[in-house]
Amino acid sequence: MTGCRASGRRVSPQRGLAAGLLSFAVLTAAAPAAAQEALVFGGGNVGGLYFPVAGAVTRIVSESPSAPRILVEATSGSAENLLRLRNGELDFAIVRSDHQHDRLHGLGEYERYGPDPTLRSLFSLHGEPLTPIVRRDADSERLEDLPPDRVNLGPPGTATRAALEALMTSLGWAETAFDEAATIPFAGQSAALCDGEVDAVAFLSGHPTGTIQNALTACDTVLLAVDGPAADRLLVETEPFAPSIIPGGLYPGVPDDLPSLGPVATVVTRHDVDGEAVYEMVRAVFTGIDALRAQHPALRQLSPQQMAIDGLTAPLHDGAARFYAEAGLL
Repeated sequence: MTGCRASGRRVSPQRGLAAGLLSFAVLTAAAPAAAQEALVFGGGNVGGLYFPVAGAVTRIVSESPSAPRILVEATSGSAENLLRLRNGELDFAIVRSDHQHDRLHGLGEYERYGPDPTLRSLFSLHGEPLTPIVRRDADSERLEDLPPDRVNLGPPGTATRAALEALMTSLGWAETAFDEAATIPFAGQSAALCDGEVDAVAFLSGHPTGTIQNALTACDTVLLAVDGPAADRLLVETEPFAPSIIPGGLYPGVPDDLPSLGPVATVVTRHDVDGEAVYEMVRAVFTGIDALRAQHPALRQLSPQQMAIDGLTAPLHDGAARFYAEAGLL
């Protein structure tokens, strides 16, 4: 297939072992090496969620004899993936939808690079919902009931703080409330919560994750839903955000699904990656959706209808649009 180039890419030493282990497992299950060169799929940190999710997608794709052969590479996450995608070092990548939006338009941390007109979207995966956790003795069932100076918004400039500030604005909190809120680094949130420095902390995260697990088990805390009129307004006003669910049964004391909202993990590519390869990859993912859901707890609630819409601010790649048209998803 044209456009399926893997030459010229450099794998950094710190990623080599992890990428190699997963690549070996994926490639041995894929088509013969002589049939085609591998396309490279940027995941995330080995200990995070994107890397195993990228592996899960690739394993499903590898089961289709007509799909492209894909090698997963460990990376530092969305920002690196988007820059290396533009440079031709990656062919596919998982990125968070707010990063996709900002890279497309040259906003935020991507302003210095300018817009990226080559960026194309394929499909979305799991949500990364806003996940507030409060001390049980705060006796609050809603985030808006807490005094601002008892809520940790986190350091300025972070995605979680931006999401919380947007939510608080939608709730009608005054701008001065943001000055009163704590700015404890996210790595120290659980300790601050348990020590009583704050009553509430929040994360933007896929689930399950050890960070949330630790915050819910280190002391007596509860996880809050994010819903209601303010959340609905925020969904309308914030293009990269989508409704999301924090699945029940993943954490102690959280037996039921909780509604929330936030960015979603999305799979993107460049406009010049071979259309037939993209078509076959997307087709393999959607026809293998049941098997994909079983690959990881974060994927168990995937909906084909939402995967073709949520968080996809970049134009669809022609290969993906072709499949969606045939499947009645456009």
